Amino acid sequence: MLSIVSISQTAREVGEGKEGEEEANWRVPTKKPFIKCKILDMLRRKGFRELLVWQKAKLLCPELYNFANVLPETERFGMASQIRRAALSVPTNIAEGHGRSSNPDFIRFLYHSLGSIRELETLLEIGVDLSYFADIRETLEKLDEVARMLSSLISKLEA
Repeated sequence: MLSIVSISQTAREVGEGKEGEEEANWRVPTKKPFIKCKILDMLRRKGFRELLVWQKAKLLCPELYNFANVLPETERFGMASQIRRAALSVPTNIAEGHGRSSNPDFIRFLYHSLGSIRELETLLEIGVDLSYFADIRETLEKLDEVARMLSSLISKLEA
């Protein structure tokens, strides 16, 4: 939430207010939320395609699809489908949240992306346990990097 004070209230605090004057209805954010507004404005002016976190999430999709493609036919409608849907969910939720009109909506969609990353990590680890995949370490590192970027963006937006 933005911290807002009225102009007349600010003027009184520095001794410039005059008794009998009508208070202005204008509202200005205090210093810290003003910085937050700049961050939000910058994010909104940039298209979602310019967000590094979206770019990295999108680049992971083909790699994750490759994991789904090597699964046996018996997993076609199970794990393979789940991996594909979760992989697509990460960048698409970032993009959809960016297009929403409010900051809480954007944050909610970023949390959905973060949840999809954790889902992918779990699916890949289960795939190793079932001997479907051999080495997932590099992919897990990339997923973790995107998760850290999402967490950082969420923290900045919630501040």
